[in-house]
Amino acid sequence: MKVIHVLRRIVEEEWGGAEAVIYNYCMRLIDRGYDTPVYCTSALSKPGPAVVRGLPVERFPYFYPYLFLSKDARHEMDMKGGSPISFPMFRRLLREKDVDLVHLHSMGRLGGVVRKACRKRGIPFVVSLHGGHFTIPPAEEALFQEPQKRTLCYGKPFGLYFGNRRILSDAAAILSVGYAEHAEVEKRVSRKTAVYLPNGVDTKRFAGGAGERFRKKFGLEGKRIILCLSRIDPQKGQLYLARALPDVLKKVPNAHVVIVGSITIRRYHDEIVETLKKNGVEDHALIIPGLAPDGNDLIDAYAACDVFALPTRHEPFGIVVLEAWAAHKPVVASRIGGIPHFVTSGENGLLFEPHDVKGLVDSITRVLTDEDFAKKIADNGFAEVRRTYDWNVIVDRLTQIYDRVVKGKSLDDIRRP
Repeated sequence: MKVIHVLRRIVEEEWGGAEAVIYNYCMRLIDRGYDTPVYCTSALSKPGPAVVRGLPVERFPYFYPYLFLSKDARHEMDMKGGSPISFPMFRRLLREKDVDLVHLHSMGRLGGVVRKACRKRGIPFVVSLHGGHFTIPPAEEALFQEPQKRTLCYGKPFGLYFGNRRILSDAAAILSVGYAEHAEVEKRVSRKTAVYLPNGVDTKRFAGGAGERFRKKFGLEGKRIILCLSRIDPQKGQLYLARALPDVLKKVPNAHVVIVGSITIRRYHDEIVETLKKNGVEDHALIIPGLAPDGNDLIDAYAACDVFALPTRHEPFGIVVLEAWAAHKPVVASRIGGIPHFVTSGENGLLFEPHDVKGLVDSITRVLTDEDFAKKIADNGFAEVRRTYDWNVIVDRLTQIYDRVVKGKSLDDIRRP
């Protein structure tokens, strides 16, 4: 089967959850004999063919339909939330030979491009919702709109032509990584096409880190490490860790927060740094602006930590929780989005309410001071991720979905795991 995957961008230097999902899908599909061309815009890169961690990719020129869009604003849109148009990609989709299915990983204008091309050719397409299409908070949505201020949009005619608003209604299947999103799709679009397909993890890889190597490299010997590994962005809530750290140190004097992630919102990174300094705890924190996704440092960071913390404000799923589980580490996380569907507080993790700094402090200190409890939730998380969320299990389900869609069969018996 030939399945084209389409996403907004994929560059190794700005690797995120969606990129990790698509990469793991495609590499395992290739192992199963699928032909999986990957198309994306040339955002943060250059047009033309490329290879990303062994995965062949074709990047296409694109534009944002705004007059007076500054270079800095365009870069912000490339980093997060931009809705581009690519006519060269549209033309390629119209002429690519022997295509059985297109798997779309982006909504907005790029999604409209895919929808129009598939409708013209009579090819089915499926959509993956990675970022909370129906469940995104208003504050998060406002961040997406920020770069468009003081511009004039001329995108409406393109939206009408490509049918941007009919992407989900015309999709043969809508795959949601978060259960809350899946429930919204069932309610707002269709129960027939809604499929809950959570993210996965390479359990063997994340179980193989060397914690002492990471501690030695970054001068963290003797520290109780609180790790947060997510892009540095208001959505991920690392600022709450900066606010919580003084109270954590009262109970765990050798605690050390390690924040790892690419910086998508520079002013948010600066606010975290200023808060650490204001609270007098900058010597108990380390910010690492990104680690190579295929290098040792990433898996070593998980192996080194004593607790993994995700104080997120909005999280459709939370793939980093699976990575921490695979590394056999205890997890504390916000009770939000898709997280409560697979994290049972007190059993395989510990949940606290979003924005609740005291709850975050209490959760971290409990794990760091109660060895038996920390071991219990780490053991249970490790068992759960191996049983349910290994990538091979997830991709087996994905191939079943593809087969049903191409043959025009019902998705009823595989809409949920």
